[in-house]
Formats: sequence, structure tokens, C-alpha cells
Amino acid sequence: MRAVALAVDLPNAGGDYPVSLWVGEEQDVLTRLTSNEAPDAADIIPANLGHDAAAVPPSVDPRQARALLLKANGTDDTLDRVGMRLLDVLERPKIRKLWRKERKEADDRHAAAQEPKPVQLRTYLDIRDPALASLPWEVLRHDAAPLFCQPWSPITRWSGKAINPAAKLSWPLKLLVIVGCDPADTGIEWATELHDVLKTVCPLPTRHWIDLDVFECRTPHPKGVRNDLAERVKDFRPDIVHFIGHARAAHGAQPAALELFNSTDGGSDAITAQSIINWFKASPTRLAVLNACRTLTPAGGAANEGLEALSAVGAAFLSAGTPAVVGMQHDVPGDVAARFASALYSALLGGEPIDRAVTSARMAILTMPNAETTQRNWALPTMTIRTSADLVLAAEEDVIRKRWPNVAGITALTPLAAMADRRFERRSLRQRSHPAAAPFGGGLRSRDVVLITGPGELGKTWLVKYCLEWFLLQGYEAAYVDFGKTTPKNAIEALRHIRGDDTAAPLRPRFKSFGKFNDALNAYLKNKVPSDSERTGKDNNYEYIAGKVHPDTIERSFELFCACLREEAKKTPLVIALDHIDKPREGIVADDFRKYFVPLLIDQVRQGSVANVVMLIAATPDKDDTFGLNGLRATCLECPVNGFEVHDWDLVAREFSILANFDGPRARKLIELAPPTESWKPELLEALRKMAGR
Repeated sequence: MRAVALAVDLPNAGGDYPVSLWVGEEQDVLTRLTSNEAPDAADIIPANLGHDAAAVPPSVDPRQARALLLKANGTDDTLDRVGMRLLDVLERPKIRKLWRKERKEADDRHAAAQEPKPVQLRTYLDIRDPALASLPWEVLRHDAAPLFCQPWSPITRWSGKAINPAAKLSWPLKLLVIVGCDPADTGIEWATELHDVLKTVCPLPTRHWIDLDVFECRTPHPKGVRNDLAERVKDFRPDIVHFIGHARAAHGAQPAALELFNSTDGGSDAITAQSIINWFKASPTRLAVLNACRTLTPAGGAANEGLEALSAVGAAFLSAGTPAVVGMQHDVPGDVAARFASALYSALLGGEPIDRAVTSARMAILTMPNAETTQRNWALPTMTIRTSADLVLAAEEDVIRKRWPNVAGITALTPLAAMADRRFERRSLRQRSHPAAAPFGGGLRSRDVVLITGPGELGKTWLVKYCLEWFLLQGYEAAYVDFGKTTPKNAIEALRHIRGDDTAAPLRPRFKSFGKFNDALNAYLKNKVPSDSERTGKDNNYEYIAGKVHPDTIERSFELFCACLREEAKKTPLVIALDHIDKPREGIVADDFRKYFVPLLIDQVRQGSVANVVMLIAATPDKDDTFGLNGLRATCLECPVNGFEVHDWDLVAREFSILANFDGPRARKLIELAPPTESWKPELLEALRKMAGR
């Protein structure tokens, strides 16, 4: 990747600013930039930034660029003139020729490239003097072209020494959205921004690439909002942090901070810059998006304290090891913040590197219809980076994208498109293969048997099918075995039901390794010894009648079933879900499940005797433990499913209205309904789903 690095150093004794330019391959350029090696070109920016106060007609004073940016509107060319003047500041005579040459060659390569057109040139802008860094360099313009809006040639701010992330991220990327403001705060259109984030990352298939967690300060926090947030950060370890709220500038003894609404007393708590360093130093987030420049100026404070607050907080993230921080240079309307966030995450989900994604998001603002928006707001997002843009969110191979088209066609999984919330449970089930990280289990528990437990009508089947969908995307073969809507099955009938018949169907693959089991079962049920002469590989469906067959028929059948299952999973790992096993007047006979299924099948999988097989079991534990689940709960991973809390209503209703394709009025009506007064079940949403015709 071709790259340019432009560094403006601290002023010398005469007040002038040394400026250096490096060009070449990206990694070499960044190495030379951060080690201050000899540049390819160098010059001096005068202390007055080249402003000629006596010029006729008067020229734009670049030192007033920020004030002019904030006054810009759609009726004049102020922003154009500011952008061209700031470019003049950087393009000193000894810099101009080489930098323009690199930009021209990148433009030519872009014009000749085939779709999808890649990045041709990266430019890293390292402004080391704080006063100069506060200028809005994002408005740089060459003739009619805003340079920060060229996806093939993105420009990014640089700060300090390079950070090289040690490992690639795993899918899905973890996004923590923090809604820090008072929900009644009319100065922040938090609901609009949250809606657009939810709309971008929650529907299928994008939620398989982004694991979203939302921390709302408005909900109850028994340990205090700040402590609960610190715990959430520690447990979740987000790859991306997105903050919606107010920033607070340092004032007297009060440090710079992000403000957190305290729902207990209506006051506020704060995440100070030092807290950010403490929270993220051990496990830095890869990207911080801080839509937090809307801050009230304290008495006696300067008008630009909002920017100073955001700069201090952003610097804290960078100091903690975060490779990239995105912020706003000034207040932006809620619809603009929402458009930026939506476009940013859409671009990242589309595989764009962070610098190009931010550029795409700026362009999304630029194309909004309002003239005032077009004139100024596109230039307000700013990003500072400390590594190659390709490394910020570098992730493992995206096998999900390759496999999704096949999984998307499974009609049995179609209802999952409307599955709202249950993020903790879904995350727990995904983390089955990483017991140390799983919130519900430890390293001593089996990873290959997972219990999904809870009262009826709480959505256990939805979680089972979600889990199957996830395993399919990981390359597993999946079998969904529903014991509902059948008469109670004894042990032999239940084994046959798991094995299935000779026809393949979605989530019921045709097992090819059970011929020996079928032949042996035919013999056992006729009280015979299996013989080669009678082998057909077909099950004759003889009835099991206790007392008329050998006493160990069931044990031998399970032993052979496990052997065939082991053979079946040799080439492709297999996940088997057993649903509704304990449904009254349906399911599996309780005594048979406890006496045979637990020790002869489930324990064999749990102990690793049946390799490459994962079992999911959905059940409702009862106080008498008639199915023997208590022993499994002590030795396997358990994902308990409970009713939603009262305070969950707002967020779940917002997400559900998006997934159910509610129009604006119906979505608002749903969200504004009085929330339930006690824990509630998904069946409440099920009734509402009918409103949408789903």
C-alpha cells in the first residue's frame, strides 16, 4: 500500500513549525515517521501560518479556521476557502511537488481500477502542536475536491508512537454502545442514533459479525452506574466502544470526563480520563467512537471546552492502547450523528478498513439533503490513529460470509430474523468453545453438552435454533430433533427419532453411518444375535417390548448408537439439539431419559468418548428432578433463560420494531407503551408480531 506521512512539529525558537514529508510503502513510511528518520522532503511553516493581513482582497486567516467552520452555512463558500487555505499551510514549496505527485498518481490508479475500487494511497497527518491540531484539517480542499472525502485516498490524523495490535480479532466483533445521557435530555437525540445503530447491526446476517451490547445509564444499577459500567467493560472486553452523551472538560480540580446519567438520583457520575486508562490498559478496545462533544460550558469556562473535553478523553483512549479514536469537533444534529454511525458500521461490515469506513461515513453526511449539513457537518467527524488502518480491526478469516448464503436458505431458521435481545444468552452459547471466557461456565465443565433451561414459553427453542445457526456458520453439520407434538417416546424410539429416516431435510441431515445400528436393532428386538447374512442397513421398525427381549438390549443399542455417532462425526463435526424432551404428554419418557440417555449417551459426549459431537438440550428443570437434569447442570454448561426485566422493555421494543419492520408511527406506539410492571415473557412480543403480519 502506497502511503504518505506529513508531520508538523512543535514550533522552533522563532515560533515557526518544521514540516516533514515521507513517501513510500505504508509500513516503511510509518516506521520512518515514528522514529523521526530523515524525511523525503522538509520545509518550514511560518508562525503566522503564512497569513497576509494586508492582502487585497483579504485572505482567510487559517488560525481562525475553527471559528469559521462553526459559522459556515449553506449560503456562502466559507468552508471551501478555509479548506484551500489550510491546504496552503501544509503545502509549503519544498513539500508541494512531491505530495501532489503522490496524490495525482493515486487519482490515476483509481480512475483505471476495476470495481470494487481499492484504496490507492493513505495519508497520515501528524500535527504535534496542540493549537495547530485543534484546527479543522478535515476541511482540506484542493480546487473543488474535499480531500477527506476521497475513499480511494483517505487521510487520517496520527498521534504518537505506533501501536501494533498483537492478535487478529475473532468473529463476531464486540461492540459496546454506552448511552450515557439522561433519556429526557433534548440536547442529544440519543434515540435516533441508537435506532440507526440497532438497524445496522441487529438484523440478519449482520448480527453474526457484530455482537452488540448496550449499556443504558437510565436503567437501574444496584452497584452504581460507574461501577456497573466498569464491570461490563471488564466482562465484555469490547473491540469497539461507542459513547452517546456529554463530555466534560477539565475545570479546576475536576478532570475531563464522559458524563454518566445516574438514574437513582437524577444526577451524574463520570468516566474520567484516568478511569479510561485504568479500564482499558490491560485489554485495549480497538476503536472508540465518541459522539460526546455536546457539553455545557461551566461558569467561567471557554466556549471550546467541549472540544477540549473530547480531546482529553480521546487522548486517554489512545494512551490506554486504543489504536483508533473517532470523535466530533462540534455539536452535530441527531440525524447527522445517526447517519454517520449507520454508515460507519455498514462500511465496516462491508469489509472496508477503518480509514475508508470513516471517509464513507463523511460522504454519507455530505449527501444528506439539508444545505447546512452539506456545508459543515460532514467535516466534523475526526479520527486519530496509531497503527496502519488495516490493523485497527484486523480479524480472522471471515468464514461466516462464505457460509451464510447456504444457511440463509434454511426455512426452519427464518423466524430467527425477528429474534430480539437475548444477547447475553446468545453470547454464552457462542462462547461454548471458550470455557474460560464463557460467563456461565468454567474450565472444569464439559464444553460439549449445553443445557438451555428455564420455564416454558420463554424462547428456549429460539435460542436452540440460533445456536444451530451459529454452529452451521462454523462448519458444523446440525440436527434439530424436536420431541414435541409426539407421544412420549421410550429409549429405543427416542434413539430412532434422533437418527432420523433416510430422507434429508433442513436441520435433519441424512446420517450415513447408522447401518450397523439398524441391523443390530433388528436383531436385538427379535431377541437374536446380529448376523452378516441378515444385514440390510435398514431399520425394520420392530417394536421394543420390555420382558420379551434380552435385558441389556437398551444398553447395547446405546453403545452401538454412540459408535455410529462417532463415525458420523469423523469428517464433519456435528451438533445435535434435543428440544421439548420434557414436554408434558410428549417428549421422552422421564425414567428412560434419566436411566439411559444421561449415562449412556449424554455422559459419553460430555466425557469426550464421542468426539466431534456437541449436544444442546432444552428443558424445564423440575423440583423432583424426574429427568435427572440436576446432575447434568453440575457437570455441563448451563444457559438459564428467564423472563425479561421491566426495564428491558424500551430497548427490546426498539429492536423488535426494527426487526418486525414496523413503520415510524407503529414503532413509536410500541416503544411508548407503558412497560410491564413485572418480569415478562416473549409471548407479549409474539402478540405484537401479529400486528406486523409476521
